[in-house]
Amino acid sequence: MANRLNECNQPRFILDQRAVRERYAKIEKYFKKRIAKEERASGMNTEESELDQAIQDIMGMAEAAEEEITQKAAENKNSRDKERMTAEDVRKRSMERLSETQERE
Repeated sequence: MANRLNECNQPRFILDQRAVRERYAKIEKYFKKRIAKEERASGMNTEESELDQAIQDIMGMAEAAEEEITQKAAENKNSRDKERMTAEDVRKRSMERLSETQERE
């Protein structure tokens, strides 16, 4: 996103990923605070603008991406654990055979 904004000639932007990330976090925090305040103030539904809907969509995509990353990390951990257990089993078998060979000699 920072790269796309930096490509614009009018208005001119000079941004990095950190600036975009911090600005998004600020917008998201403000949005959540405003929605909570509106829900507490009145029990009825308020009309959502296109901007509100866009922010909710982005938040939903961010949550889905975070869940996917968490799931992939768990899968990677499970596969690493399986590989470790297999390696330990092979190592144990090879050591047992080596000791048996040494006893026979």
